[in-house]
Amino acid sequence: MITKHFTIQNHGSVILLEPLTEQSKHFVDNYVADDLQWWGKSFVCEPGYFDMLVDGFMRYITDPQDFLDEYYESYPSGEIYDN
Repeated sequence: MITKHFTIQNHGSVILLEPLTEQSKHFVDNYVADDLQWWGKSFVCEPGYFDMLVDGFMRYITDPQDFLDEYYESYPSGEIYDN
């Protein structure tokens, strides 16, 4: 199901993900770190974060309210990187 929303290219040390749908673009723009490294239309993901990103996205599309409740509980200001 994830490949409906992202093109995924595994290059071993990095994984490139290209958001394909409005849902995936919104998720990346709003809930993934602001300092992404982009390679063309794809962003770079370290393999150690890939499963977490996919799990978060799948929760985002299957149960948006549960995802948002947990997100704002973890990041009350809405910022992933509070200083």
